[in-house]
Amino acid sequence: MAIPEQPLQYGHGYVFNQESAAEKARLLLQDRLFNEAIGGLIPEQKKENWQQFCTVLDVGCGPGGWALDVARISEHMHVIGIDNSKSMIAHAEAEKKLHGLKNIEFVEMDVLQPLSFSDFTFDLVNIRSAVGYVPKRDWQRLLKECYRITKVGGILRLTEGDGMGLTNSAAYEKHQRLGTQAMQRFGYGFSPDGATLGITPMLGWLLKQAGYRDVSMQSYFFDFSYGTPLYSSYIQNIEVVFEAARPMLVQANVSSQGELENLYVQVVEQIRKEDFRAMGYLLTAWGKRLAGA
Repeated sequence: MAIPEQPLQYGHGYVFNQESAAEKARLLLQDRLFNEAIGGLIPEQKKENWQQFCTVLDVGCGPGGWALDVARISEHMHVIGIDNSKSMIAHAEAEKKLHGLKNIEFVEMDVLQPLSFSDFTFDLVNIRSAVGYVPKRDWQRLLKECYRITKVGGILRLTEGDGMGLTNSAAYEKHQRLGTQAMQRFGYGFSPDGATLGITPMLGWLLKQAGYRDVSMQSYFFDFSYGTPLYSSYIQNIEVVFEAARPMLVQANVSSQGELENLYVQVVEQIRKEDFRAMGYLLTAWGKRLAGA
């Protein structure tokens, strides 16, 4: 199938149904998986340096997982989470009240539009898994906005992956490849052919283009093979993602409804076998706003 020269249109921003309870649960699970996989909330920054992060922004906060965790363990920080989903923000607010947190707030805001914050507002801006809701054409504009609201000496950190890992399951690999092809057709990611999402090679360059300096990177890998500590949670996440992606894949014309249903059955069968082997990869890139830059 030929890939169209102009990307197809698929709603606005986020490619899954943000308002569904299943997606809220999946995002909370994904946050926990990310934290465990990379070894913490801000593992690339030494804990003794956290005192400099007094104002923190979580862009695309979803149901609030990362932001709430940061606010719980760092009372000196004032954390703001933003997302364009009413139900995600409502869930995050409910969790804030449940835990009696006073140092966090959640604001409904479209991150694909100019951000409603003053210049030089935040010491730390956090973005994770934005490749699923920021089209290729919007990355530079979003990061320029992040630069505008970052204080001198402040940091923007990005954590992304190019796919759902590498496995020895033929069905899994085929389903994943259809997903990245569909994302490419809808204008997400930077891959020229949809073989992967192609986002991680771009992170350092994107930070520099936005104006950040002293750019650094930290890679992470994690094992979610059968029988490993991450296996059950990661497979649960995968099954939800693959099923939720079906309408997008059909609309992108990379496969048919029937073919995808059959492929999904094969994926579930293969990933539940004792010989299933899999590795996941993430990259965190961060840069600093310097004086005069």
